[in-house]
Amino acid sequence: MEITQISALIKKLSCDHERISFAGRGCFLTQIMPASISDHGTVINPPYKRLYYRSNEQSDDTLLADAYADETGISREAAGKELEDMASKFCEELDRTKTMILPGLGKMRATARNEYFFIAEADLDIFPDGKGLTPVNMKVLHQEEETPSGKKSNLMDKILEPIKVIVTESDHGPETEEDNETEAVPETDGKPEDKEQIKDESEGPEEAEEEMQGKLKNESVERKGPNTVGIIFIILGCILFLAIVAYGILYVCRDQAWVDKILYNSEERELLKYLTK
Repeated sequence: MEITQISALIKKLSCDHERISFAGRGCFLTQIMPASISDHGTVINPPYKRLYYRSNEQSDDTLLADAYADETGISREAAGKELEDMASKFCEELDRTKTMILPGLGKMRATARNEYFFIAEADLDIFPDGKGLTPVNMKVLHQEEETPSGKKSNLMDKILEPIKVIVTESDHGPETEEDNETEAVPETDGKPEDKEQIKDESEGPEEAEEEMQGKLKNESVERKGPNTVGIIFIILGCILFLAIVAYGILYVCRDQAWVDKILYNSEERELLKYLTK
């Protein structure tokens, strides 16, 4: 019995069973995990079946031995004996190397205390009911693409655009030639003020928004001036305050006798006067 053959049998049995005994040395267990959302909230992961191993789990089932007997055509007793021998050698090698690979299934590892645990392959598929289910990236609905006019359009806006048109037509009715005539731009006498007014009225919402952002930017730049001047005044005030404090300290300490009064008592001062004579 080879490890590749055992791995294939465990994978096949895990699709239909929740518990598979490994020759009395623990069990492979399965658990259906529900759909979930990624940590960043951008991907919806479909449900899947998880495969893990517990060495302290015991079961009397002979699923693995029976499947091996059916595949090789030998008796149930002979299949159980071969499975027992193979499991014994497998555990001895695992205790020695601390890692054993189960091809197509995953890795079995052992800790320093020879406690076994199983790491399934990332693409292990043992959930037939979830066949064809793939992760859904929610960022696709908000991706922006370049249009021939050079403007960016949102995919979600494209999806909702037909609905918006239907709602607009139901509220206002279809457009007529009279409506188009009334919406036409009136002619002017050529005065600059009138031309500017017509230009403002003919500007779309995007141009108006860009103009508003420019005004806000200019206002923010103008507001930075007084704040900078205020900071300069604060710095100058701090420097002036420190200069006044330093001058006060020098003025107070100009008299050496005052310093001696702080450092020495009366007897020590008399002694100093006697020594300096």
